[in-house]
Order: sequence, then C-alpha cells, then structure tokens
Amino acid sequence: MAESSPFLQQSLRTWYPFFVPQCVIPSFFAIAILFVVLGGVFANRSDLAFAQIVRYDDVNKYQLIPSRPLVNIQQGLKNFSVGGDTSLQGTQTKIIFTLLKDLPAPVYLYYGLTNFFQNHRNFVQGRNMLQLAGSPQTKTTMYACEPYLSPSASPRVMFTAGSKNVTAEDMTYSPCGIAPWSMFNDTFVLRQVHSNTTSVVICNTSDFDAVGNALGNTPLNRCSKKGISWDSDIRVRFQPSPPDQLVWSANYAFNTTNEYLARGYYSQEPGHRIPDPLDLDFHVWMRVAPTSTFRKLLRIIQTNLSAGTYAMDVTEFYDSFSFSGEKNFQLRIDSSVGAANYSLAIAYLAAGALAFVIGVAFLVHYIVKRYSGQRDAEDGRPAYRFPSDAREFQELAQLCREREKRRWGPSGST
Repeated sequence: MAESSPFLQQSLRTWYPFFVPQCVIPSFFAIAILFVVLGGVFANRSDLAFAQIVRYDDVNKYQLIPSRPLVNIQQGLKNFSVGGDTSLQGTQTKIIFTLLKDLPAPVYLYYGLTNFFQNHRNFVQGRNMLQLAGSPQTKTTMYACEPYLSPSASPRVMFTAGSKNVTAEDMTYSPCGIAPWSMFNDTFVLRQVHSNTTSVVICNTSDFDAVGNALGNTPLNRCSKKGISWDSDIRVRFQPSPPDQLVWSANYAFNTTNEYLARGYYSQEPGHRIPDPLDLDFHVWMRVAPTSTFRKLLRIIQTNLSAGTYAMDVTEFYDSFSFSGEKNFQLRIDSSVGAANYSLAIAYLAAGALAFVIGVAFLVHYIVKRYSGQRDAEDGRPAYRFPSDAREFQELAQLCREREKRRWGPSGST
C-alpha cells in the first residue's frame, strides 16, 4: 500500500556517522599526535629562521627641513640645483653592527618603517590602477589622486612641453597620487669589516636600474634586485605610460624647458624623483602593508654571510621624523615554513595537548562504565527492524485511515 512505502514512512536506507567510544577516543588521540608533530615542526623550523633588525634613523635624526641645528649632522650630502636654486638634501649614516650568526644564502635585506599607515584609506585610494597598468586616463577619472594629481607652481610659469606652451597645472603626474609620492628612497651599502681599515662591499642597493639589471658600478655586488617583485606586478599591474606631452613622468620623452620635468623631479621638489612604473622597488612599495609597522623586501643577497662585524652605509633622503616614525634595516633568512612563527607552534602544541587530555578523559569514562556493568543509552540503530511490506506497516496505514475518518468524516477520507 502507498501509505506504507519506505518514503512516506521515512524509513529509506541511509547512512550517518554515529559517535561511539571506539571511534571518538582514537580520533582524539590521532588529532593530538598530528597537532603535536606539527607544533614541533614549526618550533624546529622557527629555530632555523633568523632576523637581525638594526634601527638607524636615531643617529642623525634626518629631517627634510631641519627644525634644530643639531639634527641632520651631515645635511647637504647632495646638492640639487634647479633653476638657479640649490637645495641641500640627504645625510650619510654609518651603522656598525655585529651579525650574531652565520647566514646561508639567500639572505633577504629589508627596510622597515613604523607608524606609517599604508592601510589608511587615503594611501590605499591615492593611486590610479588603470594608469599604472598603462591605460591612458584623464583628470576626471583620476580624482582620487588629489592633491598629487597635477604639478603646481607659484607663480604660474609658462614653459614648453613637447610642441606646446603649457603651465604645470595643464599636466598630470604619472604615476599620480600620494602612494607613489611617498615612496621610500633611502639607499644602502652593506660592507663586511675585516679590520679598522679594510672592508668588502657585499651589496650596493642603488647599483641597479629600474628592472633589476646591474649597472656595474660595484664590480663585486653580491646581491640582486630581480625577484623582489611579483610576476603579476611585472606582467600586468605595472606597465609604462603611453607617451603623452602632457604627462609629467620620470622619463619624459619630449623636449622641455622645465628643469624639474627634464630631470624627472616632482614640481618644486628638487631631488624628489617621480617613481618609474617599471621599477621593482616601486612595485614592492605599492603593495599595501596591513599594519603601521612593516618591512619591505629590498634586495636578495646571493652569498653566505659569516658572523662578525659589518657596516651599513645609509644615504638618508626619507624623512620619518615628520610622522614620528622609525626606520630600520633587517637581515633575514627563512626556513622551509617561512619566517619564525613561534605563536603558531604554541597554538598547535596547545591544541594537541588539549585533544590528548580529552581523549584520556573519554577513555577513562568508557573503561569505568564498561567494567561497572552500566549500559549506554540507545545506540542509534533504526527504530524499524522489519520489512516495509510487513503486517505492522499495513496495520499502521489502517490506523491512519481511521484517524482521518474520525477527523474529517467519510468525505475527507482518501
């Protein structure tokens, strides 16, 4: 009868996991073993990773515009002469430090900043990704780049740009926005010190062109720039801007009488070079850091560094004093699981220990009940233990029909 079918009676064959002690207890012990092993692996691999962080901004306390005569001890490291005006910028900072252990190649050289909020909305939006990808844009589509969308000059000065007579306000920066404008521009030279008078250059970070080719000014430069950027950045996200007479860029392709534009500087900012969209360092800078304290990969040192005395010559042009930040450089090596991560190792060990304790508790409870003669609750087997066409189903269907008759009368029966 239709009323006694397995479908209507909800007695179709099915499978569902039933948690019995014989399955639950071994599962907890298996989880405990797995997590303890993973925690041990992460702890061991973290021991192999190493990072040495050296702060340097507190030596000369470099400021772009000094507020006190005692800061910027070597202010005026470089002279930038534009339009008859000379600007003194930069300071040379020498840091002597001791490398605490031998570091096998590759060794990663980073620069670090604190109290710089790359995750701030203004920084994240202060760019135009279509422009960075090489697509021509107009000022109406690049409004988020304000106030670093167009050069400004006071008073308004007419000059030639290509075949046109224009003012600075007629042009647009490429790349535009506060994110490119604030790019980190300190340079580093790492030397291994053998005595008070001799040292060997390990890495000169400025001896590379935009795409990472060595310039050859440092013959034994044992670091590389290639490899610091993502392949997707190089192939897709950052492309050269189309030639345009009204685009103010680092590599302006037309004749101009404006010295700032000819040298690739931001307008009225001598020495402040506009980033090249193809520059690998620019790609790394534009990758937004999630916190206000971060590090950025600068170079990859391709030689072993032995423990001992080293010197880092830093040419400072980046003013961290204005935002109460700190600057540092970092030498790091990673393990097979990345950087040192003791927090993850502790979390795995704690979870494994907890699973072991729960497993032992369940095992003791199971043994006590088994040998005390107590029976567990219903073991979850199906309520019906007879075929679907058995007499019991027919009797049940008959009872259902009678109940419907009593409720609705003879006309309501089916």
